[in-house]
Amino acid sequence: MGMTWEDRPDARWIILSGELDHEGCQSVTDEFRRVAQDSVHPVVVDLSSVRFVASTGLRMLLESHHALRDQGHSLKVHNLQEPVRRVFHTTGIFDAIPEFEQR
Repeated sequence: MGMTWEDRPDARWIILSGELDHEGCQSVTDEFRRVAQDSVHPVVVDLSSVRFVASTGLRMLLESHHALRDQGHSLKVHNLQEPVRRVFHTTGIFDAIPEFEQR
């Protein structure tokens, strides 16, 4: 799992790549939370290069969403590839977290 981030005028973008599974999450969770929590902007997670999302990846995104929401910020996901989009729909994430964008 790879992660880069950049501040854009509209949001802090976190770009993930690879597989968002147990191993991948362990390697980026702390850094992801630090980058997300340091943000004064909304946080957008770009998943265009993520091929697979396991339950641990979903949990990381949900926990980050809740932490940011508690701080008055938002977290959105963008650029989901079809296999990842299916996981999000199947698990009901979009129903539970309507702020996640489905672009």
